[in-house]
Amino acid sequence: MKSNASRVMRPASIKDVARLANVSPATVSRALNAPVRLEADTLARVQSAIAALGYVPDGVARSLRTQRTQTVGMCIPNLQFSMFSETVETVQVELNRAGFTLLLAVTGYDADLELAELSAMVQRGIDGIVLVGGQHHPQLFAMLRTRRIPYVIVWSFHADHPSVGFDHRRAMVGVTTHLLECGHERIAAVMSSVQQNDRVRDRLAGIRDALSARGLTLPDSYQISISTGLRAGREAMAHLLDLPRPPTAVACGNDVIAIGALMECRARGLDVPRDMSITGFCEMEIGQMQSPMLTTVRTPIATMGRKAAHYLVDRMQRDVPEIHEEIPTELLIRESSGLAPRGNLGAGPTAR
Repeated sequence: MKSNASRVMRPASIKDVARLANVSPATVSRALNAPVRLEADTLARVQSAIAALGYVPDGVARSLRTQRTQTVGMCIPNLQFSMFSETVETVQVELNRAGFTLLLAVTGYDADLELAELSAMVQRGIDGIVLVGGQHHPQLFAMLRTRRIPYVIVWSFHADHPSVGFDHRRAMVGVTTHLLECGHERIAAVMSSVQQNDRVRDRLAGIRDALSARGLTLPDSYQISISTGLRAGREAMAHLLDLPRPPTAVACGNDVIAIGALMECRARGLDVPRDMSITGFCEMEIGQMQSPMLTTVRTPIATMGRKAAHYLVDRMQRDVPEIHEEIPTELLIRESSGLAPRGNLGAGPTAR
């Protein structure tokens, strides 16, 4: 006779979970596939029973039965910045609450790589996709339409695709107008590359819009495209300060670039904002820790992520209208921007 120690235990079944939680197997199934449809105490009992028994649903069998894998794919440009990691975290939390698992890929702003990663996810049967920004490989949206895979764009507001995002152009008009109202006319722009990045392209357009409204332009010498990072931001500021007629204000494409610019000003003994005004974009916690505190734009990432995830869950489960929602941004005027230095007002190289 075999001892209990040597006996092979069978895996827990959905009926075992139902028996322990004192519910029906159908209720356990709902807890796994549509938890929002259950009362909180019932869901808690089922989840406790699942944990106690170590129950793992048979994903293959379930996907064959429901034609769903309960998975969502998401591609992001990088994990370097908190704004993207916060987006992923918010989306994942909301998807998990609805019974979905998030698959993540990092693309480095490479449209071909993004297409390859998402194609692989589609072949594995994902139920939906979250995209960052509106600029993608031309074959991507055709593939999603052909496969009828629900998707949603975050970070950009797009009239032709379901999206939840911000008007980056309008937000940067607000930043530049603030600098103009402080008396600055020689305003430079330091941005990351616009390649595969419609958000940066729109921010740059916003600077030009605000300058144009005052009869000013953005000369080539005041427009710098860099790889995002503290070192790159610092090097860009060094280049601007070494110009024969440097700007009095620099509008940066994000807070990381702006902090790099602040570092270069400190290294040269310049006072910010007395000698130079610097602004960021996409408020990051580290910007609040600078001295001076960084003037920037607040983008409500958590609100955006929740709305996008809720829409996608609804879209995957039933036919709902496409979402096209613009989330308002907020200009945070802090210590790094101020009045233009005396003696530097009037027509500079940006005048028409």
